[in-house]
Parts: sequence; structure tokens; C-alpha cells
Amino acid sequence: MLGLLPTLALRHWKLLLSGLAVALLLAWGGIGWNRAGHWKKAYNAEHQAYGIFRARVIDRTKEATAAQNALNAAEKEKSNEAARQSQANFDALQRRYAGLLRAQGSSGQSGRTNPAAQDDAAGVAEGLPTAPGSAEGSVCMTSENMARLSAYAVGAHDLAADLVAKGLAEWSPE
Repeated sequence: MLGLLPTLALRHWKLLLSGLAVALLLAWGGIGWNRAGHWKKAYNAEHQAYGIFRARVIDRTKEATAAQNALNAAEKEKSNEAARQSQANFDALQRRYAGLLRAQGSSGQSGRTNPAAQDDAAGVAEGLPTAPGSAEGSVCMTSENMARLSAYAVGAHDLAADLVAKGLAEWSPE
């Protein structure tokens, strides 16, 4: 029988080689079957890790967006408050100027007054002083009155220049 082995080996070497390959595959097969399960587990773990990564990125993006929106809202509120304050300053200036015109008109230039607007603005005198013993329409301008009105005019000009600089001079009376 031992003499028969070399003869069989020479005649059927391809079959023996393939049998050896099958034996090796079967020996390694148990590992191979486990490897297929391992690959599946690795894929699932990688997929799960990617899902966690995406969730973290989305959460951080949402947090950053919320923080930016809060910052934008605070800045917008601040600019709205500045605009309201500027508008209030402009309205006060307009009322004072209208009061000055009414005071000037009621002191002798009756053709320029507006009878519908009788309330004087804050900071404007009820009427300009008249000279003692003179007619009601004449105005007595002393150096004190001139200085007071000049200071008022300079202040009004400065406020108007500030409003123009801030871009709020597009006011229309309508």
C-alpha cells in the first residue's frame, strides 16, 4: 500500500493539492465564519459611532446657532433702543423748534403763527420780553435774551448734526 501512494500522488496530484487546500480552508473556516460576524459587528459599531458623531455635530451646531441668534437679538434690541432714543431726541427738538416759532409768532409776527398748535414746547419761553412802555408787538432784546437764544440755537444745531450723522434726518412732517 505504501508503494501505491507515490503512484496515486503522481497521478492525482491536482486532486491531493485541492484536498489540502480544502483541509486548510476548513481549518481556517472556523476563524473565517467568526470573521464574517466580526466584520458585521465592526460595521455596526462604526455606523453607530458615526451616528453619535453626527448627533454631537448637530447638537453643537444647534447650540452655536441658538447662541448666535440670541446675540443677534440682543444687538438688534440695542440698535432699536438707540433708534427709539434718537427718534425721541428728534421729536423733542422738533417740538422745541415749533415752540420757538410759536413764541416768535405770538410776540408780534401774527401772520406766521399756527393757531392749532398753542402749547409751547419745553425750554421755550411763553413770550419774548417786551420793552417797558412800548407797544405790545415790539420786542426788547437784551444781551441776556440774545445769549440764551443763541445757546439754544447752538444746542439745536448740534443735536440736528448728531441726528444727520446717525442717518435719521429723513424726517417728513406727513
